[in-house]
Amino acid sequence: MSKIYRKKRIIKSIKNKSIIPVLFLLIFLLATAWIFSCQTAKANPDIETKRSQDQGGAAANTTNPTHGNDAGGNITQSDTNYSANVIGEVTYCNFLSASYSYTTLTLKVEYEAQAATGGDTYAIQYSTDNTSGQCDSSAWNDIVAATSAAAPDHTVASTSLSISQDLTKICVRLNIAKSSGPDNAHVYIEDIRTEGEYSPSANATSFTNGTEGGLNDGGRISQTITISGSNFGTDPGAGNRSNATSNVSIGTFQIPDADVTAWSDTSIAFNVSSSVDVYGGTGSNGLIVTAGGQSDATPLTFYVYPDITSLTTPSVSDAARETESITLNGSRFDTATGTVSILGVSATVADWTDTAVTVTIPPGITDNTYTGNIIITRNSDSKTDTFSNFRVLPRIQNLSPESGPVGTEVTITGDHFCQTSSCPTVGNRNTASDNITFNGTNVPDEDVTAWTDTSIV
Repeated sequence: MSKIYRKKRIIKSIKNKSIIPVLFLLIFLLATAWIFSCQTAKANPDIETKRSQDQGGAAANTTNPTHGNDAGGNITQSDTNYSANVIGEVTYCNFLSASYSYTTLTLKVEYEAQAATGGDTYAIQYSTDNTSGQCDSSAWNDIVAATSAAAPDHTVASTSLSISQDLTKICVRLNIAKSSGPDNAHVYIEDIRTEGEYSPSANATSFTNGTEGGLNDGGRISQTITISGSNFGTDPGAGNRSNATSNVSIGTFQIPDADVTAWSDTSIAFNVSSSVDVYGGTGSNGLIVTAGGQSDATPLTFYVYPDITSLTTPSVSDAARETESITLNGSRFDTATGTVSILGVSATVADWTDTAVTVTIPPGITDNTYTGNIIITRNSDSKTDTFSNFRVLPRIQNLSPESGPVGTEVTITGDHFCQTSSCPTVGNRNTASDNITFNGTNVPDEDVTAWTDTSIV
């Protein structure tokens, strides 16, 4: 009767609808909590597992595993039977080397044991200083101290190891200590493994040159580069962006901390350092990101391009005459002699170093061409740089006649006399920009009767 009465009261309350708002509120709170828990759940850290290859049926090298031998059932070791009237020992070694730099390292042994009687015991021990592939250590530590107690299926015993431990020197052994009389109990070793937590390797997928957009396979000194990718981790912070665990390098050159200007999990920005001493390239010579101690296994192709910063010229800034010598100043030219072209004509190289190249202005430049590019090409990888708006100055090669009285007609021959797309015309042959002087005196406009790229009369 009392149960019926309570049910009637609940039904009555529902009918009165006084409980409905409370129910809705409860459902809302539960749903919100469930959604929040799903959104904030953290994924398990990446774990690399290395197993003793002495285990029958166990995968020796796996990642994020469950149990090495679950599928095949328990592994029964023949000499772990307590009924044997000897002291039994089974050893497990031959672990494979670690593939990553670990943040934690744990040795785990899964086993099952039947209870022993009469003072018989078993112990599971490990050592870390063996000769690789052998169990020859004299220093053993208990992972399961000597006991005769039963242990259920998949009991896990574990111990922490140094993250710098050489896995190939680990050995695990099962010891059986007999007293007297058989008891027909068994110990089953089910799985022996190391579990090393590690940060996933940085994965740079591309980069952009924010200073010279057309340069898509490298950069020059002081240019800004932005790397895109994943697993770069949180910003280690200024002062910690160029150390052993967090850095950006071009081949063997590590970008200094001051030149790494931004860092996020998916993007890193840096300036090509003035102290860079490599030329870059492909593979291990390219662009490599290291984050959390893990280096990107697939470096990006990246060249440090040659960079002409200034010219040393005989008299006029960024200009010279044919056959005169000029020096290109800059960086990353290489120490092996490359090539230089001036306004499309190959120049003769007089001297070549990594920071300065001296060349002669070639005499074959077209006479009606006055300004253009100097292009340097590096020997090792054919990478180039261009210095724009170099000017070839007028050059007098001959006077005919070389002397004479006042009024004598003189023909001046040479090259690049016009300096623009057209030569000076009558009325414009004695101006501030276009004129002829003899001994410091300008020749009047009316006395200049002809003016071409190669001849003035």
